[in-house]
Amino acid sequence: MRNLNFSGESGPEPYTPAGQSSAGVAGLDGFYSAEFRGDFGAGLLDLHSMDDTELLSEHVISEPFEPSPFMPGFSKGGEDGFDVITGREQNEQADTDASIPVPTSEKESSTRETNVAKIKVVVRKRPLNKKEIARKEDDIVTVDENSITVHEPKLKVDLTAYVEKHEFYFDAVLDEHVTNDEVYQVTMEPIIPTIFQRTKATCFAYGQTGSGKTFTMQPLPLRASEDLVRLLHQPVYQNQRFKLWLSYFEIYGGKLFDLLSDRKKLCMREDGRQQVCIVGLQEFEVSDVQIVKEYIERGNAARSTGSTGANEESSRSHAILQLAIKKHSEVKDSKRNNDGNDSKSGKVVGKISFIDLAGSERGADTTDNDRQTRIEGAEINKSLLALKECIRALDNDQIHIPFRGSKLTEVLRDSFVGNSRTVMISCVSPNAGSCEHTLNTLRYADRFVHSYLRFT
Repeated sequence: MRNLNFSGESGPEPYTPAGQSSAGVAGLDGFYSAEFRGDFGAGLLDLHSMDDTELLSEHVISEPFEPSPFMPGFSKGGEDGFDVITGREQNEQADTDASIPVPTSEKESSTRETNVAKIKVVVRKRPLNKKEIARKEDDIVTVDENSITVHEPKLKVDLTAYVEKHEFYFDAVLDEHVTNDEVYQVTMEPIIPTIFQRTKATCFAYGQTGSGKTFTMQPLPLRASEDLVRLLHQPVYQNQRFKLWLSYFEIYGGKLFDLLSDRKKLCMREDGRQQVCIVGLQEFEVSDVQIVKEYIERGNAARSTGSTGANEESSRSHAILQLAIKKHSEVKDSKRNNDGNDSKSGKVVGKISFIDLAGSERGADTTDNDRQTRIEGAEINKSLLALKECIRALDNDQIHIPFRGSKLTEVLRDSFVGNSRTVMISCVSPNAGSCEHTLNTLRYADRFVHSYLRFT
């Protein structure tokens, strides 16, 4: 894509609504680390094809196109290379740098639970990949504390180039320098202690194909299991016969498959108490992070992927990894079953569901795909829309939650009712070629928060 190079002047300062929290964090590694550096393809997504999604009134400023690219400035605040963070951000970072404080009593844990937001929306921006750099595409996304701005290049009727700024506010916005550890600290770390207080938590990554969802989600279960195991060995929980169990399955084409049992087909049933049960799903007791890592790698190898018009290796299924804390009664060792069925004798205390959603593209971008791929895309979009409706209803405290919109929301039914916590991580691509799709992702995420900005 050719570079646009025009001169102009800056627009006025954007309107900032009251009551927004700041949570900006930055680091030097993360996406740039040698271990995780990948070649994410430009993503494509369009939820405006869905009847339910309309344009939201984000903050928009139009101004002439400026000569420099839109890469945000990065100032080193010390020898370690991190940005200088002041005020409230400094306090938050100091809190997350330390390990999770161990509760001294169940009463203290219950008090902390009430301080965790019911719904939290976090946006993560990835860096330009090799292909985008080779095409000399501009970085049109800037991050400033808890806001993210998309600089959309446009042309007037007389072919005069200008930039339209779209600004959004969320609970936290993370730039391309943020590490996966920092993502965990902002998203899941505050929720971990509440799992022992009958909390059902859900964390999912949403975004266009190639925006970094899988990269973002993969380390989170490992960090969460590490903290859960550590808390299990604390005096307040050590004598309560708590155990940690893991299961991993996928939803592909509206059907459920066990990723840890040779893709065995599963059935979903609902009991008299309207509790959803997945018949045949194997659960495995885990006692350390290395075992969790082995199960995750085993499940990832069995997951359904495919090549699409937007991504050569796109996830074509929703992968759901669940970590459950269960309380067990005393049973004889002879009655235990090594295949994981011993988990049935335990009562669920709390559960975390990590969801790596399938890659999504709009219909216009799938013209070179075969019929099966287009059918997969339609099923994926249907489930994503149903998930959005459930979270919106949950946030509005509606009596009826539309769980039956898709298999995905039916499976996660117990994560949307009662004592639940939900974290949405919206992953966005920074290149100019993905501008429309980045805006659609941010508008989708904006539906989950009460930060509708004035149109100026």
